[in-house]
Amino acid sequence: MKNPLMIFILSIVMLTFTAESVAAVFAEGLRAYKSADYAKAKTIFTQLAEQGDVMSQRHLAEMYDKGRGVKKDYSKAIYWYRKAADQKDSKSQYHLGIKYMVGSGVGVDTKQAYAWFALAFEYGYKPAAASIKTLNKTMSNVDRQAALLIAENMLHTNR
Repeated sequence: MKNPLMIFILSIVMLTFTAESVAAVFAEGLRAYKSADYAKAKTIFTQLAEQGDVMSQRHLAEMYDKGRGVKKDYSKAIYWYRKAADQKDSKSQYHLGIKYMVGSGVGVDTKQAYAWFALAFEYGYKPAAASIKTLNKTMSNVDRQAALLIAENMLHTNR
């Protein structure tokens, strides 16, 4: 009979090893990105992003958003920002807000923009406050309330 405590301890060790190895591979991708070795960075970030690594998802989104080492592709950028945003990555939520505010890769939608900025702020990205203030100047109270409902629904659906 297997010892449940030993199985638990081995599971923790494997998870720690996996997290450490993901962090090491991500660091290698980040070094490649910062040294403009975008092909290597894209390969690493794509591999990790597909495995669910939130930081790799955001960095891959930024590569597509800015055209660094890849052809600019706003739909791919939005795809990866959303993957990271769904994992509560506040910077990705902020970037999605920008996309909806200016209509980059999506139609202009101030309610969606406001909702993403509100989530980004809620999850700790304080620069989102400036974007919320900007939208507050142009949005009606009805639209603002609708945007807050969207944000609240996102919070409850783990977005």
